[in-house]
Amino acid sequence: MGDSIMKLSEVKSLRVGEILHCNGCTVTVGKRGGRTEKIVRVRVNGQVKLWKRDSGRVKVPIKHGLWDYGYLTEANMGLFHKAEDCTVL
Repeated sequence: MGDSIMKLSEVKSLRVGEILHCNGCTVTVGKRGGRTEKIVRVRVNGQVKLWKRDSGRVKVPIKHGLWDYGYLTEANMGLFHKAEDCTVL
């Protein structure tokens, strides 16, 4: 995989419109030298929600494609990294 995993402080500082990559980025080089990149790009779609009583809890709305929506939480933040931190590109 080789990608840097997001930390809680990075998740808390996300802004609307930032691009993230999900589930590890891979590059495949074909027999004739063609390069295929497999990158799942998601966009931060709203404000980061923080809890006062539990500082380790966070919820960030994200969007993928035209109709897929979800949340980046403390449970799944290990699957994401920022686009500028990607080691594949």
